[in-house]
Amino acid sequence: MLTAAVTSTLAACGGRAKAEPGGGGDADAWPTGRTFTSTQVTERGQNRPLAPGTQITVRFPRGGELSVGAGCNSLGATGKISGGRLIITDLATTLKACSEDRMKQDAWVTDLFNGKPTWRLEGTELTIAGPEAEIRLTEAAS
Repeated sequence: MLTAAVTSTLAACGGRAKAEPGGGGDADAWPTGRTFTSTQVTERGQNRPLAPGTQITVRFPRGGELSVGAGCNSLGATGKISGGRLIITDLATTLKACSEDRMKQDAWVTDLFNGKPTWRLEGTELTIAGPEAEIRLTEAAS
């Protein structure tokens, strides 16, 4: 379930890191200062509808820091990208009470990010995937 620590949403800052595999950048580089929003979410190869009125947002405010919003609580963590995987440490979350569908969505996203998902960043497109789920995101306009 969700970690019982409280964190505030991290503010975006910093410069853009090159992290495009095959594009001359470092595939394990942290995309500092970039924000991505979900465009497609699948589970076991099928579309996974999100709770009404929500999307998944992933921010990389500073090197080694990220924040994730999935419609209710904000997740904050430190981590690294290694060998094409996002490895999260020190995960914390706010503890707002929301509708059941949003709380379940938060738990689902937390589990995905805690599971050392694969990571692929190509230009403005980011894909984060676990064994059964995948989130495709695109970079938000700055």
